[in-house]
Amino acid sequence: MKAVSRKLAHLIALVVPLAVAGCYSYYGSPGDSSSDDDDFLADDDDGSPPSPPSVTSLQCVAEMSNVTVLLGQPETVQLQAVAEFEDGTSGFLEVVDWSIVDDFGGSVTSSGLYTTPANHGGLVAVEALHQLSGLVAQCYIEVHLEATDNVTEDPALVDPLHGVSTTTDDSCAAVLSYPLDGAVLPTELAAPRFMWTVPGASNTSVLELTTQYVRVTVVTHETSWTPEGGQWFALTEPNSGEPLKVRIVTGTWDNGLSAFTDTPCEATSQVTLGVSPIGVLGNVYYWNPETEGLWTVGIGASQAVSWLGSDTGPYCVGCHSVNLHNPDRMAVNFGGGNRWAGVVDVNAPNNPVLPAETRHGNFFTLNPDGTRLVRSYHGVLYLDDIDNDVEIGILPTTGYASHPDWSPDGTRIVYSSCGSNNNDWNVWNCGIHHIDVLPNGSFGADSPLVPSDSDWNYYYPSFSPDSSWVSFNRHAGNDDDNNSNNNDGAEVMIVPVWGGAPILLAQASMPGRCNSWPRWGPGQGEYGWLSFSSRRPYGSVTNGNAQVWMSAIDFNLAVQGVDPSFPPIWLPGQDPAGSNHTPVWVPRYSAP
Repeated sequence: MKAVSRKLAHLIALVVPLAVAGCYSYYGSPGDSSSDDDDFLADDDDGSPPSPPSVTSLQCVAEMSNVTVLLGQPETVQLQAVAEFEDGTSGFLEVVDWSIVDDFGGSVTSSGLYTTPANHGGLVAVEALHQLSGLVAQCYIEVHLEATDNVTEDPALVDPLHGVSTTTDDSCAAVLSYPLDGAVLPTELAAPRFMWTVPGASNTSVLELTTQYVRVTVVTHETSWTPEGGQWFALTEPNSGEPLKVRIVTGTWDNGLSAFTDTPCEATSQVTLGVSPIGVLGNVYYWNPETEGLWTVGIGASQAVSWLGSDTGPYCVGCHSVNLHNPDRMAVNFGGGNRWAGVVDVNAPNNPVLPAETRHGNFFTLNPDGTRLVRSYHGVLYLDDIDNDVEIGILPTTGYASHPDWSPDGTRIVYSSCGSNNNDWNVWNCGIHHIDVLPNGSFGADSPLVPSDSDWNYYYPSFSPDSSWVSFNRHAGNDDDNNSNNNDGAEVMIVPVWGGAPILLAQASMPGRCNSWPRWGPGQGEYGWLSFSSRRPYGSVTNGNAQVWMSAIDFNLAVQGVDPSFPPIWLPGQDPAGSNHTPVWVPRYSAP
């Protein structure tokens, strides 16, 4: 058999063989696509062709281990299966089965020609299987993807930093105002709008977004940019979990000279963003008082739509709504404070399961299967049978009770136990209490989870998806007009249901911006997602009106007693001119 070439031998040395006992296989010599009949296919003494030597090990060799593709333009890489035989020789195997591991993407032919994906990068493993011997070998190829988006009208700005030195100086560098440094971006949401401020007279920005395998370069005269779907997919979906680096270089560009008239400037450090899946799709519902109704925005959608409003019937939908963890029933308030409780199916909200004007209520929660409703009214928690439209009784609470929430596992109810009040939605001197729900449907004794404190107000509790944590609000000081209802000092906290010191979500809560109404979304892996309303600025778009924000919560950090939150992200699709509150998810939590 012909000897293996020096170049091929070098490539083979880079691949760790998978050595297992083998059977027989026909093979070809390196550089020869046909079987080497002269070497081993001579007739035996009995006139029959001899059996080929057994394959003792198999290796996969790629003509290149790194390949760079442009977005939308795939590249090809030739792969070869190289065998070592029992007689000590080696050669290319012609008959192997090729496949791509873990559905990475791209395609591979029967001859081992691999075509990369056109829409993402990453580390791909392509597998060769030799059927006769059962041996398997893999080639690993790093696929690097690049894309350039020149949104100016000057073609010279396609690559303006080529051969140009930059200065690193925070005093002249652009500042990214959104997304916030350290935030975790859910892959299922619509792409965020990147916004930054530019100091001085700089008129051109180069925005560079990179992961380990992807680089998207944007050139613009504006101070904001939103990725289109393909760009955002390349940066997030295949590499979820990989950090996203953000670099901004700014300078003054002269179109006539096709050059910068100054030395472009960038910050001393880059912004780093996390990327992680939410884990469940669905919709977020929120209340907008200006439109007197509830709006909904789909996860991944770019525009919210009206769901229930004053034009849907004789009742104005008020400010409180709660859904359970899996079915589609949602409890809503009709007519505002001290008016009516209602239960609807989210798919047919105009045909209520529990119609209005039958039971009073302000705050509501449903048990996991949607058959029981707890409603607060004038400091009392009432229990109703929804399917039979029957009031069952009153829960054994302490103090002035409001803000109930039923755990997803059905075993507990938390609520705000308050010492003074103006009404159910403006309470003071509250602690967080919980009641066990017993197997027979009755209730255990009331006990404090976060005891009341004369210096603080604790309210708006909400269970996490695994029923292990309770988020809630706190603020300091007694403001008769704006206690739990609309307090600028509201901050978000969590506490474990087994007790312990509450943890302030400092990274999620911006001081003085009314971080209120925390509501859990789904959980995925080590993260939970907590949504709330806040009057914090959204880049250059809003500054002072309440919007729905959401923060990733790392439960691994929470069990250590340290702040598990990340800087929050703005929920895409909502009306930025509105005043949006009480976000709830349908489905609220991932199914068990």
